[in-house]
Amino acid sequence: MRKNGKYFYCIICTKKFYRKQYSIRKGHTRFCSSKCYGKWLKINNIGRKNPNWEERIKKKCLICHKLILVLPCNKNRTKFCSRKCKGKWKSLHETGSNNYNWRGNYKTVKCKSCKKIIRIAQNAYNKKQRYHFCSRKCVYAYYRGKNHPKWNSRIFKCAQCGELIIRPKCGSKTKLKFCSKSCHGLYLIKHSRTKDTDIEKIIESWLIKNLVKFEKQKVIKKLTIVDFFIRPNICLYVDGDYWHSSKDRIYRDRRINRLLRIRGYKVIRIRGSKIKKGKRPNKVLQNNL
Repeated sequence: MRKNGKYFYCIICTKKFYRKQYSIRKGHTRFCSSKCYGKWLKINNIGRKNPNWEERIKKKCLICHKLILVLPCNKNRTKFCSRKCKGKWKSLHETGSNNYNWRGNYKTVKCKSCKKIIRIAQNAYNKKQRYHFCSRKCVYAYYRGKNHPKWNSRIFKCAQCGELIIRPKCGSKTKLKFCSKSCHGLYLIKHSRTKDTDIEKIIESWLIKNLVKFEKQKVIKKLTIVDFFIRPNICLYVDGDYWHSSKDRIYRDRRINRLLRIRGYKVIRIRGSKIKKGKRPNKVLQNNL
């Protein structure tokens, strides 16, 4: 049994419904739902029955003389029955010197980019513009390089590959500059390593024992960092099982292998689990003989 509230009957559907004390205080006792309240509004709150109703005023359209009903608040603003009539009236009364934007005759000037002669309205010519253009293409073509107002460049050296590049002084706040994203990524990989892995130490000691000359962490043509590079063209990778087993990494490794082979390099990859079992890259010794 409910204690605090009361039961009421809906005015529209005569259904019995329950309301709590705070709903009774607000006066929510006539309708069982918002649906019934909407039905009541459709019958009792339309047209002149609505408390916000304002009697419409009859007016004539200035172009077609059609009678239109207008709210009292819009009686001085509304003059046309449609946009079409408004457009016709503007074309008759707001052209040339009658237009509020009119500033006199047209002036002939040259496009700064393509040197084409163009006509410009007096109001556009009077604005504080240094140059005028016939199209957006000409604007984009002219404001490039040294003509750009924010042009302030300097020649830098790429921190990874040493290539000379032109960059704005106001660019990145870092002291190091790079010619591409690949160079930036290779630099971060190379300088974030603090020590060699266990499998790299095993292969390094094996190569020294067999008198094989090599370079560690060699960067090749903005493409990859090779674990051990053996001249003239052997790239030896020592891959850990955890880091090189995902689908993305396998796809990336295959892509690097393909690009290196196209450029004339021989690629050898050995997994860490096989190195620990005793496998060694004997092809390296055959090439060095």
